[in-house]
Amino acid sequence: NDSLPSSLVDMLREARETTEEVVKELRDFTKALRPPILDDLGLLVSVRRLLSDSAQRTASKGQMKVVGKDRRLPPDTELGMFRIAQEALRNVERHAKATQLAVTMTFAEHKVSLDVQDDGMGFTVPLIPVDFTASGHLGLISMQERAKLLNGKVEVQSSPGKGTRVTVSVPI
Repeated sequence: NDSLPSSLVDMLREARETTEEVVKELRDFTKALRPPILDDLGLLVSVRRLLSDSAQRTASKGQMKVVGKDRRLPPDTELGMFRIAQEALRNVERHAKATQLAVTMTFAEHKVSLDVQDDGMGFTVPLIPVDFTASGHLGLISMQERAKLLNGKVEVQSSPGKGTRVTVSVPI
């Protein structure tokens, strides 16, 4: 508008650009909270994508195995299992220095299981799960809390130099 001072027009343009940027960041944030791929294609495809991305970032060889018939699960279960898989794969990326990574999803009649196994450095598993916090394994605590919210459980097997295996089972 010609009747507005140019400084005001510039301020309005800058405010609009800032608003558009905030809206884009909010959209990205909400997609991260519940990834569209999970709603659109389900848990198996979403975990397969996580594995593929993780293997590319670490230059490790990723393998996916499915036991039972893939099916859609309750939304909370899918989201919880997706986040657990995401955290397990992040842990491999950050700590394991693995060359081989295997993910197995098992769809049984009344439960779903996720098994993430690597051939990396491994670590000494604390005798009491609460000690994961003291030993700096916050990702494992997060996985346990998510599984517990779904009435499930997490088992961790590892030893130095022998890799790590994280198994999550959740009733359906």
